[in-house]
Amino acid sequence: MAEASRVASSIAAYGLQLATTLQVYAEGLAEAKEKLSDLALDISTTAGALIQLQDAINADQARSASHNGTKVFKDEGVKEIENVAAQCAKIYATIVIVVIKAGTPKSMGKTAASFGEMPVLKASTMLRTLRMPWLEPRIKRIEEQLRWLKMKVLLNLQLAGLAKVQLGLAMDSP
Repeated sequence: MAEASRVASSIAAYGLQLATTLQVYAEGLAEAKEKLSDLALDISTTAGALIQLQDAINADQARSASHNGTKVFKDEGVKEIENVAAQCAKIYATIVIVVIKAGTPKSMGKTAASFGEMPVLKASTMLRTLRMPWLEPRIKRIEEQLRWLKMKVLLNLQLAGLAKVQLGLAMDSP
C-alpha cells in the first residue's frame, strides 16, 4: 500500500505542475486564456483533493497499525481510489498531448506526438500559437471527464469523514 501511496502522490504532484504550467500558458495567450485557466483550475482542485485523500489514507493506515486495527479505508476502497488516481494520470497526460498537438502545425500530424508515460509541456510548446478551433471541443470533453473524477475524489473524502464519525474516531486528520 505504501507504493500505491507514492504513486497517487506523484500523480497529484504531476497534476499540480500541469495546472501551473497551463495557467502560465493561458496568461500569455489571449484567445486561450479563459479555457486554459478553467482547465488549470479543475486540474488543480482535483490534484489537491487527491492529495487530501492520500493524506487521509496514510493517516488511517498509521492509526490502524498503532491502534486496534479499525480502518476507515477498506482495501477495496483504497483500490478504487488508486483507480481514480490512475484515471487522473491518464487525463493529465491526455491534456498535455492535446495541448502539444494544438500547438503543432497540421502538416506534422501524428509524427509530432512522441510522448512518455507522463508527458510534460515544454517551453518550446508554450511559445506556439494554439489551434483553438481544434482544441476547444477536446478541452470540453476533457473537462467533463476531469469533473467526474474530481467528484469521485470529493465523494471519497466525504465518505471517509462520515466513516470516521460512525466509527467514533478522532477527527484530527482528514
